[in-house]
Amino acid sequence: MNENDCKVCFWFVFSACFSSLGNEKGVTSPPFSVTASSHLDGSHTPVHSSLYGSSSWCSNRDASSPQYLQFDFRKVVTVSGIATQGDNRDNKWVTEYAVRYGYDEQSWLDYAGGQV
Repeated sequence: MNENDCKVCFWFVFSACFSSLGNEKGVTSPPFSVTASSHLDGSHTPVHSSLYGSSSWCSNRDASSPQYLQFDFRKVVTVSGIATQGDNRDNKWVTEYAVRYGYDEQSWLDYAGGQV
């Protein structure tokens, strides 16, 4: 991984169903919260993690602990796809990520390519 790469691990908290979810600028979606293990600076916080936004989320590059974005959808949802995008202004992008999910914040399961 070079200095321009941002590594991210998506961790999902599932706690009933709605049809569509979008963490995309200008897209109205059901309420959810997004937090992160860290952020690079005030222009790269979890709030900046939406597609087509003016910035992006990026970790502080602390390799000593896993860096992640965590979405809490407040109910059980089906995630059918994940899109990533590089930063709009800076030379930063995701090169690798893993998906984990759970029904609480204590137990996490690895998503393995459709084998849930």
